[in-house]
Amino acid sequence: MLSGMGVPDLRGSQGTFLYWTTAPVQNALAMGGRVIQVDNTGQH
Repeated sequence: MLSGMGVPDLRGSQGTFLYWTTAPVQNALAMGGRVIQVDNTGQH
């Protein structure tokens, strides 16, 4: 098994990050990761 820096993942990229935000994101695809927009209503 190969692992470490420089070895692509199953998607052929160097890894995908998640970015959780309450702010609107204009161009999520340009970031290179996955943007997840959350609602900050204060309810649990």
